[in-house]
Amino acid sequence: QALRVALYLEGRRQLSEDVQIFVQLLDREERAVAGVTDWPLHGVYRARAWHPGETVPLSYDLALPENLAPGPYRLTVGLIDVIRQERVPTAEGEGTTTIADLKLPLPPTAQVPERALEARFGEAIHLDGYTLVPEPGGLTVRLFWRATAVPAGDYIVFLHLVDEEGTIVIQDDSEPLGGRYPTSIWGAGEVVVDEHRLAAPPGEYRLLMGLYAWPSLERLPAYRNGEPDEDGAVELGTVVVRGD
Repeated sequence: QALRVALYLEGRRQLSEDVQIFVQLLDREERAVAGVTDWPLHGVYRARAWHPGETVPLSYDLALPENLAPGPYRLTVGLIDVIRQERVPTAEGEGTTTIADLKLPLPPTAQVPERALEARFGEAIHLDGYTLVPEPGGLTVRLFWRATAVPAGDYIVFLHLVDEEGTIVIQDDSEPLGGRYPTSIWGAGEVVVDEHRLAAPPGEYRLLMGLYAWPSLERLPAYRNGEPDEDGAVELGTVVVRGD
């Protein structure tokens, strides 16, 4: 359905030129996924006619794509100088301003982890279990996250395949769902199923994982069954990677 946006604009002084209003919904890559550009009140009451100090209510409907992906979005608004065909800068010199940070949540999932686990990272992020899917030349690791509160920031998930000498043979570092669903938008009680593909040479490895902040690289404290894990990493067990 459409996203209805109500704006309340006030003219601080009499305008000598008309302006158009634009409203855009941007994804995390700053791409506009929905938007509208129009005259105030569709041209019935243009900005030059506003009285100083008058508040003018405006309403716009943004048609959202049916395939809009879950994740964070930013609702922005701005003005267009119709004569110059350019955006009117804000007091801070920007061409637009953010009026809301929005989120399209993940749909509920019926998936359950094959291996249960009681692990916690920091204060708000829990790992309830995981599923390992062996594949030729690697494996897919499916992590089942659960937030007990809104995490304090965006964190990177790391997974390490470590050989018997303790050397990291393969590692994967990425935000959950490849960056499409960052931890900062997780809500209390929300479950996030997160997949990571690891390509590795044949062999037997220990699988370690955890979370860290960017760009400080500081790892979140890790706890397994209430006990702290060394170096902020939880061991998920031993995995065997087979060749083609």
